[in-house]
Amino acid sequence: MHVRMNYYDKSEAGSGVVTRAEVNVADTWDLSPLYATPLAWAEDFARLVREYPAFASFRGRVGESAGTLREVMECDQYLSQLIERLYHYASLRAAEDASDSETLARESQLQNLLTKI
Repeated sequence: MHVRMNYYDKSEAGSGVVTRAEVNVADTWDLSPLYATPLAWAEDFARLVREYPAFASFRGRVGESAGTLREVMECDQYLSQLIERLYHYASLRAAEDASDSETLARESQLQNLLTKI
């Protein structure tokens, strides 16, 4: 059996690294179902900053009643879904282009907040 090896010579095609702006839109993720714009992401991030402290109000009260337990679970589910949506958008945008400082800042901003939550 003979295996032929083709070696890529990057000098034939320039740097070999395509910038994000050069990628065909059809070959990119459509993240608009998560957030249509970075501004929409920022609005939900601000909502998370405002609303996550409410979860702490349940500390020591979970066993008070079935109603309180339900409130805790609903609050947890709401915050978890919001965090998941924010995180997926931020991390996928960062994966698209690791040279975009705004994208990296967005991901970092969320990670910093999650250490407090």
